Amino acid sequence: MSGETSAPGASPRAPRPGTQKSSSTVAKKGDRGAKEKPATVLPPVGEEEPKNPEEYQCTGVLEADFAELCARSGYVDFPKVVNRPRPHPTFVPSASLPEQSYHKLMALDSPIAHLSLRNNNINDYGAELLGRALSTLQSCNRTLVSLNLGFNLIGDEGACHIAQGLRLNRSLLWLSLAHNRIQDKGALRLAEVLRPFELTHREVVERRRLLLEKGTQERSRSPSSSRHGDSKTDREKNTLSGVSSVALVEKAEKMQTPKATRVPLGTHA
Repeated sequence: MSGETSAPGASPRAPRPGTQKSSSTVAKKGDRGAKEKPATVLPPVGEEEPKNPEEYQCTGVLEADFAELCARSGYVDFPKVVNRPRPHPTFVPSASLPEQSYHKLMALDSPIAHLSLRNNNINDYGAELLGRALSTLQSCNRTLVSLNLGFNLIGDEGACHIAQGLRLNRSLLWLSLAHNRIQDKGALRLAEVLRPFELTHREVVERRRLLLEKGTQERSRSPSSSRHGDSKTDREKNTLSGVSSVALVEKAEKMQTPKATRVPLGTHA
């Protein structure tokens, strides 16, 4: 034990000046080395270094390009590309037609399935013609699927005509009447045909008459097939009757053939 005693309240023994300087110098050198030598990142075990893929010139065929790109990327199990048919484009008239004659685009022989008539100044009279083109008691449009009548001048009267045309129409699935002049009266008439409703007596009678006429026309168009079927049945009957008559004749001939008499041996006639 050392004989020197430290005075109370004195600070502990300070380290040697040479030792403190050398340690600080080593720390600075280590920091400088860490800054000069950046840490190298090693790739994970089992993975190769990424290679620059060679450029691929697309052919324009989706099936071939997709399969080739998947193969180059290492994908083996990938879904097959199936081309879906494109939807029918919406027909938009290039200019306003005179005399509100947009209903001619919805004729019975028209192939248009999607029609946009927005912002064409269609009034109540034009809406009446469009309602008749949708359906009447005698005819009905069967090709139109969507109809856009937004941003026009259709009021309550025109909305009532549109609703009347929707009563017997079964092909239209989408209708837009946004930004028109339709009030409560026209909105109520449109709401009535959007829920189940009963046909009127006149509508029932007219539909039955059309069904009867359609059945009569179908029967009148196919008389040759019925005659052909009758002649075929007659031929089959004649064939069967001929076979049965031949069998009866053969049986009668066998029954009419006399049996030969057997003479016993050893006797004389």
